[in-house]
Amino acid sequence: MQLQQIKNLFQSDPKILEIVNALQSTSARIGVNGIVGSSASFLLAAVFNQSKGRHILIAEDQEKSAYFLNDLQTLLEFLS
Repeated sequence: MQLQQIKNLFQSDPKILEIVNALQSTSARIGVNGIVGSSASFLLAAVFNQSKGRHILIAEDQEKSAYFLNDLQTLLEFLS
């Protein structure tokens, strides 16, 4: 499966769209769990790409934050 196909799957996923719609509220607080591996980065990139505003991501530790940052920079560059 190519990266473009994966991107399309994530951007059209009903759960992603549900998160994007929930973020329309100015006081939205959303938690997601049960995601493994790089799927969290794909989920976040799809949500960030489809929603406006600022987002805060809280990771478990500095190392995981660095991995998310690296993944998101790469994926968001691809998605734009």
